[in-house]
Amino acid sequence: MATTMSRHMDYHSSLKPEPATAQQQMNAYDATSSEQWKSYQDYRPEYPPSLFQRIYTFHVENGGRFEGTAHDAGCGPGITAGILSLQFTHVICSDFSKKAVDSARTRLVGPPQSLNKTTNANFSFKVASAEDMSWIATGTIDMVTMSEALHWTDTARTVAAAHQALKPGGTFAAWYYTQPRLPDNAAAETIFREIQACWCKLRRDFSKESERTLWVEQSGYDCVAFPAQMWASVERVKFNTQGNRDVWVRDWDLADMRYESQIDFSERVEFVQDASEWQQEVNIDWFRGWFESLFPTISPAYLDDMLPKLGTALGLHGSTRAVWPVVLLLASKKG
Repeated sequence: MATTMSRHMDYHSSLKPEPATAQQQMNAYDATSSEQWKSYQDYRPEYPPSLFQRIYTFHVENGGRFEGTAHDAGCGPGITAGILSLQFTHVICSDFSKKAVDSARTRLVGPPQSLNKTTNANFSFKVASAEDMSWIATGTIDMVTMSEALHWTDTARTVAAAHQALKPGGTFAAWYYTQPRLPDNAAAETIFREIQACWCKLRRDFSKESERTLWVEQSGYDCVAFPAQMWASVERVKFNTQGNRDVWVRDWDLADMRYESQIDFSERVEFVQDASEWQQEVNIDWFRGWFESLFPTISPAYLDDMLPKLGTALGLHGSTRAVWPVVLLLASKKG
């Protein structure tokens, strides 16, 4: 059942991260190998058709069109771009990581030596950060998407860049899933969160850039601002959160790392409870794959120590239900 409301999310933090220097801008995904991107594809939740149906419905209702170009920024291995290509005639795949772009190219059109004008007609590729879309002609893009990527950017600069690239009536869509909850197995949930907390501290210590992403994630993207003078309509859809902002906290030791909410009263906020499309049955092999898909990489020795405990908690059945809290941001550019 879905309920809607428009309000500010009432939480603030007195803590602010230190500004990052150029030497501290390391991103853990920059060194990701092709094999690691495969693990990412295999063990992350699939994006359900209902997600794109929501995006496309919003797009049409606000005057968006499909016969043009979509830009998947922070494309990773090209999962979202492949889905967009079923709707748009041209899809641009960009990522700050050349390895990610290469992985997307291989996934979508084959290895570089096999490319030709026919097979590459629907895709183009660019190594670029989402904060700078100046290489795209102003007002030429129908939709900009960011799947599980916006938190790795300066969100204000990225939203502004997307606004510049979009046509009037064009749509910016960004979504994020945090770690799943295990509502049917409290013992497994405790161990799972302990391992996740270890990883969060690895991220915090990896670089200032990596630390900053936790501030964005743990706000559930509420800290992402859409200035009313730039955007005609803004919606935030939250799946499986029960209206509780704390579901976004990945590590309770770091719970204060959370930016202030920037939700405007004019925005529509919808809560979708018990969203089955964001649930799946998971076993110990899945848990290992999930942790191996996270970057920076958790110590294999630590996983070898903790995963048997998780396996014991799963019991004779050997599996449990995983439920992902998800947030979807939708914004339509003013004409």
